[in-house]
Amino acid sequence: MAIKRKRRAAWALAIIPSLILVTACVGQSGDGGDDVRSQEPPDAIGVVTSVSKDATTVAVGFTADQGYEYFDKTTFDLSTAGGLEDPDGLAADPNNLAVGDHIEVWVGECEESQPVRCDHPLARIAPESEDN
Repeated sequence: MAIKRKRRAAWALAIIPSLILVTACVGQSGDGGDDVRSQEPPDAIGVVTSVSKDATTVAVGFTADQGYEYFDKTTFDLSTAGGLEDPDGLAADPNNLAVGDHIEVWVGECEESQPVRCDHPLARIAPESEDN
């Protein structure tokens, strides 16, 4: 009987911390908690004017909507891994973007140039683009 209790105690000490760790990781990765797209309004909203692809990035030409003119004619280099979300916040492949798609963009630091150039942009297909 004492051996069974020791086995149960050992099992509990090994399994319970692992379950807590897995639960914590799933919770963080599933809600996009650290992603700026879930925390901040977009820096720019506009229409895709061109799409050029390579192995790790998709260069997206952009015409800004009214109110976001600072980013007009910018080319955003979106990473093929995590650079684009669909309107529901799920990962989307930027290789599937097309001219005419409406997107929202979040940027890091930008160089003062014309057009502006920004590091590490993240984008989301705008909800109204779903109907196109």
